[in-house]
Amino acid sequence: VAYSRLRMSPADFHRSRAESRSCVIHSTVSQVPTNFHRSSRVATNKGKARCSRVMYNYERLSDYTSLVTEGLTPGSLFPSYGVTTTAGQSITFGEQIRGPWVLETASLSCPAYARQVEAMQEIAERFPMVQFMVLYVREAYPSRRFGMHRSVVEKLDRAVSLRQLRHDNRTLFVDDLRGTVHLDLGGWPNMLYIVDASGHVVHRADWNDASTTAEVLSQLTRSEISPVYLPSPGRPFPVTAIPWLLRHVGVRAAWDHLRAIPSLLALGRQRRERIKQPNPAI
Repeated sequence: VAYSRLRMSPADFHRSRAESRSCVIHSTVSQVPTNFHRSSRVATNKGKARCSRVMYNYERLSDYTSLVTEGLTPGSLFPSYGVTTTAGQSITFGEQIRGPWVLETASLSCPAYARQVEAMQEIAERFPMVQFMVLYVREAYPSRRFGMHRSVVEKLDRAVSLRQLRHDNRTLFVDDLRGTVHLDLGGWPNMLYIVDASGHVVHRADWNDASTTAEVLSQLTRSEISPVYLPSPGRPFPVTAIPWLLRHVGVRAAWDHLRAIPSLLALGRQRRERIKQPNPAI
């Protein structure tokens, strides 16, 4: 049952579900394992400030402007975030998880993630010395089929469904209901980070591109890499995503995607301009 994965008593489980109905943004202590909020304690003050200004869970997507944050800068040390596996185990980056690793963000309603699952698993087979992981985040396009998360239990269930529906064999994690880790990483629906053996970020992309990921990993294994950040590509498949959304998520999700395209393209342009500046503040 769901509460057994979270190490909760049945009474605590049902109480947390009742609490979640009246508070869809903030998670409660009873909803999560004992060390689940470790990520909140170890996150930088800058990251906490960013998270507090952003409404994380939303019922419908309108634009991306208020949903993304600065994220981590390539070359920086990856923080000791605490996350939870789909089996309910609390683990910490840098302790139980050591580099090199690849971390991708995903959700069941994200077309950018879905179109690259097969390619990413092929890359994982090519680089067995690297850990490949997926962080399940808020729904990219909440719909009647995949609505916004109202409890951590529901978020964990979605992560389990992701493995079954998308046939993804990588290690799956979730963070808390407020998306503490996701927002500190940047808040994009399908981000990707590559971290080396020393725990430093060597590659960050607002949108994962499997071919670029494979190229960076090849350089990493040859020790020929320098930290690199890829902004939003400015071509977030605005048209090709619509048929997928209609088929797998719903009409409302496709419509919300169309409405959000202008803000998505504008953010991409802003990011590309910033990355051209010397020592950009990403």
